[in-house]
Amino acid sequence: LKDVMCLYEMGIPAISPSSESTWIPNTVLEDILKRFKRVLICFDRDGPGVRNLRKISLKTGLEPMLVHKKWKAKDISDAIAKNGFENIKNWLHETLKINR
Repeated sequence: LKDVMCLYEMGIPAISPSSESTWIPNTVLEDILKRFKRVLICFDRDGPGVRNLRKISLKTGLEPMLVHKKWKAKDISDAIAKNGFENIKNWLHETLKINR
């Protein structure tokens, strides 16, 4: 939920399952895919996060994304805490090619 709130503050819509091992129901996923041009999966950069990111990405075809290693953080909120809001916002907007 912290990551969703951080992304919202950056102008990036996001949702979060209750855990990285929770499956998003097909009806919910279909609705999301109708509403948004691009949908990414961004889980924690740790063992369970990477495993489930790969599993869900392979099953759904959704684009996977991890916080870059250079930020020395496992998720968006940790990256912000360690590197600053504007640095991470700029990185995400550049990486995702988001117009400001």
